[in-house]
Amino acid sequence: MAEVFVARLGEVALKAESTKGTKVVNANLVDGTLSKHRVYNLRYDPDVQLHERGTASASLSRWPHLVGRALGKISFETELRHTAAAITEDADGELFSAAGFDITSGVYKPTSDQSDHKTLNIYAMLGGDGTAGTNTVRYGLRGAMANLTIIGEVGKPVMLAWEFFGVSETADEASPPLNTHNLKPTDDSLNTITHETGVPAIFQGVAFTWAAVTKRLGRFELALNNTVVPRDDVSSLNGCLHYVITNRNPVMKIDPDAGLVVDGNNFLDTLNAGTEVAIAWSLAQTTPARTIAFAAPKAQIITCTDAERNGFATKDITAALNKSAEPGDDEFTITWT
Repeated sequence: MAEVFVARLGEVALKAESTKGTKVVNANLVDGTLSKHRVYNLRYDPDVQLHERGTASASLSRWPHLVGRALGKISFETELRHTAAAITEDADGELFSAAGFDITSGVYKPTSDQSDHKTLNIYAMLGGDGTAGTNTVRYGLRGAMANLTIIGEVGKPVMLAWEFFGVSETADEASPPLNTHNLKPTDDSLNTITHETGVPAIFQGVAFTWAAVTKRLGRFELALNNTVVPRDDVSSLNGCLHYVITNRNPVMKIDPDAGLVVDGNNFLDTLNAGTEVAIAWSLAQTTPARTIAFAAPKAQIITCTDAERNGFATKDITAALNKSAEPGDDEFTITWT
């Protein structure tokens, strides 16, 4: 009798596509070489488009539906950390590029330049029975692009929550070597992985400023809010060439302590006046020694409500991150030094 699958067992492998939407055929994708990422909460969700057939007939009984595009989503979390030299793109660079980032000399920032947006071939090996040999099921996407939420909470590492949307082919080629890279569910083996060695810093000892005034808070969340949509293609067997980012709306949420206006807590005035303020924070990583600095020059409050944390008064603030200067693509930067 087959053994049960254990949910924690798993693996993510990924590589940028040379041609957007074209599956990568590379042995390193299935042997563990390109499975560098320490991932949490790995999940695959199918998005199979169904055509219901409510035809006129003598009864209200349901007719069999037709199946259209087979799309999907792979989601997981990683730690914010850096292993390579500060100005060198790390293994997570492809993840950021697929979320619409430009990466130049250690500076990560959103970009509208489609040529900088990479689509990924990404595999999720989900579950496993811990035995040798074929011990898991591999799910794959091609033409994948991402949404990203960055979460910092006191006492924990900064986490990156990724959602990759892509095409899941149902009829891959049947001859080697292509059949070893099937995107449809395929029995496979979990690999022995050499993960990246950078150790993330804990989100504490952070210099966090709002309008150049130090703030005390317990948590922040930055959501890119990318609009990630399929590129329709009638010539594709799956009706989709690859995914595309067509818009973004970066928004940050923070929970600073409440206090006197004179001490720089004039959040309601800032909301009422539509004032733009600068947000910045920095965090030191020990292994290897790296510093990460976040800067959003023009944050504008959307909502400001009273709240409490552990019994003391706070503010729940949501702020949109606006363009800083022409031509834009400068809502925020993440810089490693």
